[in-house]
Amino acid sequence: MRYFHVGKVVNDIDEAVARYGRLGLRFSRTRHVVTTYDVRGKLREVELLVTYSLEAPHLELIQEIQGDVWNSAEETLDHLGMWSDDVAADVVKYRQAGFETVLSTPASVSPRPLVAYMVNSDRMYIELLSTVTRPDVEKWLRTSHRPGDYFEHKHE
Repeated sequence: MRYFHVGKVVNDIDEAVARYGRLGLRFSRTRHVVTTYDVRGKLREVELLVTYSLEAPHLELIQEIQGDVWNSAEETLDHLGMWSDDVAADVVKYRQAGFETVLSTPASVSPRPLVAYMVNSDRMYIELLSTVTRPDVEKWLRTSHRPGDYFEHKHE
């Protein structure tokens, strides 16, 4: 597994992009995501706005529109994102280390897990993200850059 990003849940993604932009971070275009996750054994449709800072180490900002997976009430650090060559095998490894699965890709969405959120008793969250998705994520980051434009932020 390889480190990819630090995730932060925010109340208002546009305001957060502007706030971190004033610190010199540049962000990708925001993606509007509607998907289904297995959340602790129950299928849930979740609607999100997501963006990443363009420079590594990446800061991922998430604004939940519908659902109850990411609580933004406190705007705390949410998770560490890790690339995984085999999400299912890494889930087993993390379970053996005391983590429980909070969220994962259901079989109805993909035959192999693309993502899993794990948490331990210290409330340390890890996102395991399949390397199968890496080319799409890297393309998104590579092609949505607006040179010199730190504050204009459009939703795709």
